[in-house]
Amino acid sequence: MDAYKRMIVSDILSKDNQQFVVPIYQREYKWTDTECSRIVNDILHCGKTGKEHFIGSIVYQYTKLNMADMKFYLVDGQQRFTTLMLITKALNLIAAEKRDSDDNADYVFSKTTRILYIDADDKPRGFSLYPSENDRDVFKIIVSAKTYEDIVGNTVIPRENYMLNNFIRAYSQLKEALDEGNDIRNTIYAGFLNLSVVEIIVEKDENAQIIFESINSLGVKLNNSELIQNYLLMSNENQEELYVTRWKPMKNDLIGEKNMDTFVKHYLHMKLEYQINDDDIYKEYLKFAERFEENGEINREKLIDDLYGVAEIYEPFIKETPRFSLTTNKLMKEFRDMDQSTTYPFLMRVFLDYKAHRIDEETLNKTLNLIIIYSVRRTICGASSGTLRGFMLNLYRRIFKVEENYERYFEAVYAFLAGLRTADYLRSENETMESLVTFPLYRNVRFATYILNRLENGRYPKVYSEAVVADKLTVEHIMPQQLTEDWITMIGQEIAEDVHIKYLNTLGNLSLSSRSKNSIMSNESFEKKKDVLRAEKSKFAELNTGLEELEAFNEEEILRRERRLAEIFQRMYSLPKVNTEGIKFEDNIEIICDGEVNPIYQGSTILSYRLLGHETPVSSYSQLIVLVARQLFSIYPEIIRKLAVEHFNPWGNGGIDCIHYSYGTEDRDLVVTEDIRVHTGYNARYCVQFCESMLSACGLESDQLSIFLKKDSIKGTSGVARSMRETLVRQAYSELSEEGKLTYDYEKMPKSHACIKCQLDELTQALNYSGEPCGWDGGLYPHCYYVEYSLNSHEIWVSIRYTAHTKKVCQMLLDNKEKLGISVDNPNATYWHIIKYPIDYRRVLDSTEAVDEFKRQMIPCIEEIKEFAKAFSELRIESEKLLGSNTNS
Repeated sequence: MDAYKRMIVSDILSKDNQQFVVPIYQREYKWTDTECSRIVNDILHCGKTGKEHFIGSIVYQYTKLNMADMKFYLVDGQQRFTTLMLITKALNLIAAEKRDSDDNADYVFSKTTRILYIDADDKPRGFSLYPSENDRDVFKIIVSAKTYEDIVGNTVIPRENYMLNNFIRAYSQLKEALDEGNDIRNTIYAGFLNLSVVEIIVEKDENAQIIFESINSLGVKLNNSELIQNYLLMSNENQEELYVTRWKPMKNDLIGEKNMDTFVKHYLHMKLEYQINDDDIYKEYLKFAERFEENGEINREKLIDDLYGVAEIYEPFIKETPRFSLTTNKLMKEFRDMDQSTTYPFLMRVFLDYKAHRIDEETLNKTLNLIIIYSVRRTICGASSGTLRGFMLNLYRRIFKVEENYERYFEAVYAFLAGLRTADYLRSENETMESLVTFPLYRNVRFATYILNRLENGRYPKVYSEAVVADKLTVEHIMPQQLTEDWITMIGQEIAEDVHIKYLNTLGNLSLSSRSKNSIMSNESFEKKKDVLRAEKSKFAELNTGLEELEAFNEEEILRRERRLAEIFQRMYSLPKVNTEGIKFEDNIEIICDGEVNPIYQGSTILSYRLLGHETPVSSYSQLIVLVARQLFSIYPEIIRKLAVEHFNPWGNGGIDCIHYSYGTEDRDLVVTEDIRVHTGYNARYCVQFCESMLSACGLESDQLSIFLKKDSIKGTSGVARSMRETLVRQAYSELSEEGKLTYDYEKMPKSHACIKCQLDELTQALNYSGEPCGWDGGLYPHCYYVEYSLNSHEIWVSIRYTAHTKKVCQMLLDNKEKLGISVDNPNATYWHIIKYPIDYRRVLDSTEAVDEFKRQMIPCIEEIKEFAKAFSELRIESEKLLGSNTNS
């Protein structure tokens, strides 16, 4: 590779018998009038000052056709080069208008004509610039024109065309400069002569792609799909054929240029099964491309074939298409209307199975409908959207790793979702309907619009047609967002505020209107709103049924309307009974980290981890450390760098530097970034604790990290999904509290990552504590004890906090532990678990009524704890009597 400083006009553009070719893989011309205007201003400045001005670099490979002709293939700088040619044409036409009366204009006309053509004396040989296919026709019209009017009056060129607009901009600026008294030859053309560039010539056997990526261009930054296009086509000898048969139809017909970046992102998410930042898409694609290496070379034809094959099924993800049935198109439109693109990595796999004839259209549509219902129920039940993206990235692999599941495709997907014991489980119909009554639907306006539109117009399996397209709809609050005196009177003075807070954004109070009507209704009275809604009745008959007959719209009517619409919702989002008998999965268990050294990891097979809502597959515990460190570095780079500077060791035992800067070429620790490494030589449980310590250093709680283990590799039963366990136990506590068997108030109880707490009145009276508030789970609470369920060990504990204020109580427990039948393993510990009762959680999981089974096992524990409380009370009374007797004597 050779690089030289060149004057753009005299050293490059003015030479005969050479043509600069924009390769077919290059993006279309996209410079705006801002970039064009800047170069014209640079020319005028150079002309007035006589100073040279650098405008960037031009990189090309050249091919010598014969002794006279040479072709230069532009690797980088084609936007700049094309703009210079448009400015040249503008100056050429201005000079042509004056050449008969001005020798300087005639001189400039001659010089600029020579620049525009390969050979000005043999114009049929073509132009000095040969643009890429999409720009070729417009460029030819502009450069061939004899007058300015021939160009601006041409009806073939679209008015929004970049080349046309930049030509007009350059022409106008140059004309203004002449009108202001600048000389066409000695100022304008002279300024043109003072523009310099760095000319970089790439030899034919050099890797133009690497050079291209390393150049810090002054032009418009390439997006990810353009970078990938260059990577795939630049080094291929048959680049033109690949562009015409693969890339062009993919970009123009299947996907559309504006959707290409989104497509390649979803493509990579599907292939790699982990979340990727937009800034890292191209880098991750290059890593992915290594999978296509053959005999030391990347097979880029197979890469582009693979991309094209996925593009063929991606159309319905962005638009309706005749390639798929009306039903499939309508189902995919629901995902777009909900803005539920997080499901796409999974759905793309399903579409590829359909394309490969692994499933039929009915199975495809049933599966799409299932994922829609899964997403809708999940949203209405208030599940965190943060975990959905990571869940969907490897859902397909988790279902179909068992090959036999392809034979019962829909049933397998249903069985997996319904059988989950994590926060991602398929919500039941009853759970959804209960949440729907008070669910604040309007908080997500797009989701609210989607639900209301479907209630009005129907959905799968009915083929429906909307009266009004979704992007012309707005959500209307019947009871307005700002209560007026009319509304307060109608609802009731005493309850209006409470009703407004509780039901404002719920289904019972929401309808649809066209945009033109929404602003009219605003905070109007119910009577005036009815007039507008009546006018909209033909469009929204289902939603507005019965409203015009009402005299008032109050809490009773909101709930009545909610029940009517909920019945429609229930019909639309119900699922048939599915036979899942015999379907099996490579079962896994989720362990929510709690900061303790957990022996469950030892000897267990790790499958993946979830950090901050994103799930990532891993094959070893050492890989877990590296990927967690990399993920944290991407969010908290300064903290991880600080840990490396400090030779971080979470155990503080003066041992190995666990995070550190590279020690050089002999350093065998694994790479986090180019200069930071982590040590991974630990057993499984300490690998997890190392990761937890990195989270803590970044200010995160341990429970932001979950580990997924292969179930049949686990020794023992301690690994059961905490999220499901917690939900189940809290529900059991609530029911037992309502039955008067214990005391449980979620808002007033400490909230541990590892233990769910409740209280017993008998224990409260027995311990008779009235000291300072005790610290539990990061807060202060008025009790020195709690009855706890351990999420990890599946035990019921009676736990007491040892403090200066509880010292007497604790000493009495310690002195009488044999008599009371309790244990105190470590009297120096802050928390004493004085009683422990095992819970057979496997029986709970296997039960069809898990909450009832947990309660059945809990009740005998409660009774025994009450017996302990009675015994301790009697002991305490005796002790106080004895103490009183001794005092009297």
